Amino acid sequence: MPMPENSDAAIKRMAELLRRGATMLAESCPNCGAPLFKVKDKVYCASCDRRFGPEPTPTDGTADEGMPATVVSSVRTVVSSKIEALLSLFEKESNLDALAKTAELLSVLLDILVKVGSKQQ
Repeated sequence: MPMPENSDAAIKRMAELLRRGATMLAESCPNCGAPLFKVKDKVYCASCDRRFGPEPTPTDGTADEGMPATVVSSVRTVVSSKIEALLSLFEKESNLDALAKTAELLSVLLDILVKVGSKQQ
């Protein structure tokens, strides 16, 4: 399921969660497909503003369409790492063109996380 119309606000909330030390999980929200975040001992969806119990665990070893859960998890890990690196650059950058390019890339990477997350449902 795609992110809602106010995806810019959701992306800003996701970036803020990462900046504040939240952990982006390999699982996605069952409601909207956005990546889930672990904040202290709670799991949270920044897109639809839902809170969940303990960190979700996969029930079988594969994602939708036969893609191994380990591959999906690896993609999410790499993309999450790139997002964190871009956020660090974004905070230090003052050039408006560079900020716009970084923001666009952040948006693309977050879209990838949503798409990969929807493969796990």
